[in-house]
Amino acid sequence: MTRLEHSVEIKATVDRVYQFVQDQEFWESAFSGDVKVKKNYKGDPKVGDTFEISGRVAGQRLKATMEFTELVPPSRIVLDLVKGDFKDFRDTVVLERASGGSRLTETWEYQPPYSILGQIIDAVKIRKDMEKYLNEGLAKMKEKIERNR
Repeated sequence: MTRLEHSVEIKATVDRVYQFVQDQEFWESAFSGDVKVKKNYKGDPKVGDTFEISGRVAGQRLKATMEFTELVPPSRIVLDLVKGDFKDFRDTVVLERASGGSRLTETWEYQPPYSILGQIIDAVKIRKDMEKYLNEGLAKMKEKIERNR
C-alpha cells in the first residue's frame, strides 16, 4: 500500500475549510489530470453517500466510486473506494486549529491497479502523478479558500 501525506496551513476557520473540503465538485478544478466528479447525492454528504471520480494517472484514465465512510464535522472526513480501477484507495482529511487559521492534512493510501507490474509503475510514474495531484489540489484549495474569505 502506498501512502502519501501532505499538510497545508489555511488562513480560515476549521469550519470554513471543512465546508469547502466536503464539496466534491471543487475537486474538478483543484486537481490536474482532467478530473471529473459526479455526485450521487444532494446537499451536504452523509456517511454512506457516494460519488464517481475519474482522472488521468500515469497516462491512463482511471475511474472510482468513493464512499463517505466517516464525517466528523469540522475535523475529519474519510473516503473509501467502493469500486474502481485502483485495488484499494482511502482518502483521509484531518483539520486542526492552527495559528492564523487551520491546518489541513490529507492522506492518500492506495494500491495501484496492477499486480507486480503496478508496483513498478507506481514507483516510476503513478506515485509521482499522485504526489503532484495532492500538492496541487491542496495549494489550489488554500488559494481559493483564502481568496473567498
